[in-house]
Amino acid sequence: MDYSHELFGSTTKLSTKSRRLSGRRIALCLTGSVASIEAPKLARELRRHGAEVTCYMTQASVDYGISPYVMEWATKRPVISKLTGIVEHLMSYDLVVVYPATLNTINKIAQGLADNAVTTLCASTDPTRLLIAPAMSLRLYKNAILKASVEKLAKMGATFVEPRLSEGTTKVATVDTTVDHVIRCLSISRLKGRGILILTGPTRYDLDPIRHISNKSTGKPGYWLAKEAFYKGCKVKVIYGPCSVSFPSYIPSVNAYTTEDMLAATLKELEKEKYEVAIFSAAVLDFKPTTYSMEKVKSGSSWRIELEPTVKIVEEVSCRYPDLKIVGFKLEYKVLKEELIKRTQEELMKIRAFLMVANDLSEIEGEWYPACLINQRRDIKGFKGTKMELAREIFNEIGGEMIHCSM
Repeated sequence: MDYSHELFGSTTKLSTKSRRLSGRRIALCLTGSVASIEAPKLARELRRHGAEVTCYMTQASVDYGISPYVMEWATKRPVISKLTGIVEHLMSYDLVVVYPATLNTINKIAQGLADNAVTTLCASTDPTRLLIAPAMSLRLYKNAILKASVEKLAKMGATFVEPRLSEGTTKVATVDTTVDHVIRCLSISRLKGRGILILTGPTRYDLDPIRHISNKSTGKPGYWLAKEAFYKGCKVKVIYGPCSVSFPSYIPSVNAYTTEDMLAATLKELEKEKYEVAIFSAAVLDFKPTTYSMEKVKSGSSWRIELEPTVKIVEEVSCRYPDLKIVGFKLEYKVLKEELIKRTQEELMKIRAFLMVANDLSEIEGEWYPACLINQRRDIKGFKGTKMELAREIFNEIGGEMIHCSM
């Protein structure tokens, strides 16, 4: 069927979210699960990131109510449900995604069985190019044979996307989560496998049981930094203060409240795991109250609050871990660009930073996040874009600096 023309309706023209999967060929394999109803959404989302998607279906997936015509519409390519003389199972793909994957299919793949279009394709594919998203009842998911199959495939290099536990069953991972794992699997980055620790969000101190002081911070810069680190294939962990964003379940994270809490969590993490880079994007309070009222201070009365300096987390870490590559953030308010750069360069020298990101709060608006990036050679690079785009730029700079340091 010719799909070169535009079909009627706005649903035929997909909006582009990124080009992260541009030129990538992905096989999306459906098996006999009710969760297959999510597959059309996944196919279209992968295409929004530039992928070319071909759908493979078992007869069981069709029996569960997913029409091949729906997947043909979602992928804009013919669906493969039977193997013919064209030897569809020998087609080359950058990644084979089994979504959803039943217990039956996972066990067959682990044993090398090839009795339908999906299992035959998987049998002819290197396990490192398999991404499997299980979906089944909780009792089946705890099956010992399934566990052995998952462990066997994982040791061979296959990637598993953990299901969601909800309503007594293991539901297939969300479309967004699966897309993130696809991007991670297909990324080509010199940072793959490197340990990245990210501090983000504000810290907070209570004044009484009702009130507190804190810095303005949504935690979004750290959220996008964590996602970018995940995309690059890094081993990432986040330490975050009270903020409005929630981090994906597949990115390990630790909550901190006060500045001391964040420092303690950071030092504990650095002692426990090996990290090459630490990104200090947190809006840490520089001052804390000297006293705390056990009772709510009555409104209408005057209240004098005395503040004292807090510990400088980045300075403490820099002193204890001189080999750690530090990415620091410097935030000022309504200063000349020359002064912003000067202060940032001074901070770079003080904490022996690997890279500094300088911002003026008066220029930040919503997702718009202009910045200056300054490396250890004091090269200055201006940036204008969103927080998501800045995160990508920061990791590009980190990768470039690591190459420079190794030369």
